[in-house]
Amino acid sequence: MVRQYPYVCNWFDVTDGGTDENGFPIPSEEIARTANCRYEAFKQGNYREFYDENGVKLEATGVIYFKKGSIYPERFRTVTIDEYNLKADVIHSYTGQLNTTVFVQEL
Repeated sequence: MVRQYPYVCNWFDVTDGGTDENGFPIPSEEIARTANCRYEAFKQGNYREFYDENGVKLEATGVIYFKKGSIYPERFRTVTIDEYNLKADVIHSYTGQLNTTVFVQEL
């Protein structure tokens, strides 16, 4: 049987600190996240271009697909997929009708 999302993607989300009921600050913390995914590297010489908020061009070297409704990393988070030996930064994401598409740039 073919598995549509055979890999596990790992990343860290940072929570907002905020304040407690007495007004004392609560420090932000990193939370480890995982989700099943499928990774596809772009073929030799192919890439997609995106731009950050400063107008710097970012070239996506691959794409990660997540099942519709599952959690996925936000822009500029660093993700790893151990099965594929991948470490990359998220540069763009899009939630479509069937899945969420995340474009990444390998580090």
